Amino acid sequence: MHTSQTETVWRDERECRVSARDNADFRGVHRQADFVAGREEILQMLRRRPCSIDDIAAGLDMHRNEVIKYIEELNAESLLEESLIAEKLYYKVARETSI
Repeated sequence: MHTSQTETVWRDERECRVSARDNADFRGVHRQADFVAGREEILQMLRRRPCSIDDIAAGLDMHRNEVIKYIEELNAESLLEESLIAEKLYYKVARETSI
């Protein structure tokens, strides 16, 4: 039995019904040309020194949530190492990578 979950979305003052199956899949979006620069900038920064999410966001003038998306993808590809220092999580490049 298939149940359809819906949510109400407001666009241009009009109500639209969007089903859960219509939600966009953004996995891999950071591999697209528009996002490669941000990904490479993060890798370059992490090659220089270990950084936290907040360090990366401040250093590259990016929103924290955007940085988290990149870090999650880079982690999924086993490109990063994590270190917990003074209860703060830092990331560094695990091995030399090229995009």
